[in-house]
Amino acid sequence: MTKPPFIVSRPWTPEEEDQLRTLAISGESIAAISKRLWRSEGALRHRARALGIVLKKGMSQRPCATLKEFFYHGVPLHCAL
Repeated sequence: MTKPPFIVSRPWTPEEEDQLRTLAISGESIAAISKRLWRSEGALRHRARALGIVLKKGMSQRPCATLKEFFYHGVPLHCAL
């Protein structure tokens, strides 16, 4: 049995890495950064991890979700506070 082909993506340029750092620091979501850089979300997570960049996680684009958003997404109130 043969192995599946290894998928090679285009290499990251220093400019793209700088953009990734800048957008991550500004709090952009992974989806928004993915669209800007024309990279998959998986590729962004992989490169960010390699560069020591922390990407934002969560449902909301804002830093803090409101109690209404927690309720809407089914998070128990005692977990939201």
